[in-house]
Amino acid sequence: MCFSIGKLLLPIEAAVDRTQLLNTLLNLVEEDLKYLAHALEMPASLKPGVGASRGQWAMSLFEWAESATGCGFNKVLEEVQKLIARRTAPGGSASVGGNVTGSTTITGNNNNVTTNPQQTAPRRPNAQGSAASDADVLLVTVTAVETKAVFDAARALTGREARRVFEGNLTFYELGNICGANTWLVRSEMGPGGPGGALLTVSDGIRALSPDAVIMVGIAFGVDQHKQPIGQVLVSRQILDYELQRVGTAADGTEQIVARGDRPQASPRLLNRFRDGEISWQGAPVDFGLVLSGAKLVDNKDYRERLQALEPEALGGEMEGAGLYAAATAWKADWLLVKAVCDYADGYKRENKTQRQRLAADSAARFVMHVIAQGGLVGSKVKQLDPQ
Repeated sequence: MCFSIGKLLLPIEAAVDRTQLLNTLLNLVEEDLKYLAHALEMPASLKPGVGASRGQWAMSLFEWAESATGCGFNKVLEEVQKLIARRTAPGGSASVGGNVTGSTTITGNNNNVTTNPQQTAPRRPNAQGSAASDADVLLVTVTAVETKAVFDAARALTGREARRVFEGNLTFYELGNICGANTWLVRSEMGPGGPGGALLTVSDGIRALSPDAVIMVGIAFGVDQHKQPIGQVLVSRQILDYELQRVGTAADGTEQIVARGDRPQASPRLLNRFRDGEISWQGAPVDFGLVLSGAKLVDNKDYRERLQALEPEALGGEMEGAGLYAAATAWKADWLLVKAVCDYADGYKRENKTQRQRLAADSAARFVMHVIAQGGLVGSKVKQLDPQ
């Protein structure tokens, strides 16, 4: 059994339950994580910088320990055991991880180590009494390649398969609790409209799960193949719905097109979390800016350039973002679009299509999971009222 980190494929140490070890690290306080990094002689160049979150310390330590040059899980387990022994010795503090309750046991090398993970606050029933649990984060994908990429990235963190839940017309997937955030996924049809499109899918998803944050994950087209490699991640600071236009006539008699759609800004909270996540991210390059969104599947360079003329600073384009924005705004949920470049809408979409889409979907999914694993995405449940 192997675990993928970037381009490396590394064997998992079977003696240690990696999922429980990761959860334990994520529940330690920052002081304990820094101590472990020092005790295990983690290279200074791999330690998070000043101001890094507890989640960043935990993930950096975990990924280094599992890497080819890391100390290995057994050594981490050993040091955690020593840390707990000091905490529980006479004169030591009662628990590891601060003010927490409950217990989790990690087994490795015939040793049992018990820690006290942070207790998750009781969750209220969601708006419609759904069979599904409340969510902190709802991820939205469209294509099979996007969905599989999210499943793979989530499994690498949780060590478990997604749990399928049928609710009304939708199929939800519970991905697991990642650094305190109850994370789910739902799949939309292509485009913003129609019975299965993004607008209704996101709206029904929010109604069923009451998430604080809705993040659309997947693939998009870029606009400059010289500056945007395949796999570059685009994060929507803003979205422009290019379908709403005024088509008029200029003074010289030529056609004049003016974009009339909104340019809404994504959630400041989510933008902050993702900009913070960019600092410790070691994958594909990430760019924040305006993303074009419309119902057309664009694969024509002339048409792409016409869209660029509407908004010269656009990073790229896709098909579902406008529906995401409209539904999330109606429900007062935070929203963000994170998609990676898989082509340039220049007529060559078919070239290496499968490989490019897989690379792009994997980049976007892993970046999203990287950010969720750093923490900060558990919000207070102060909603919901039906937007109707």
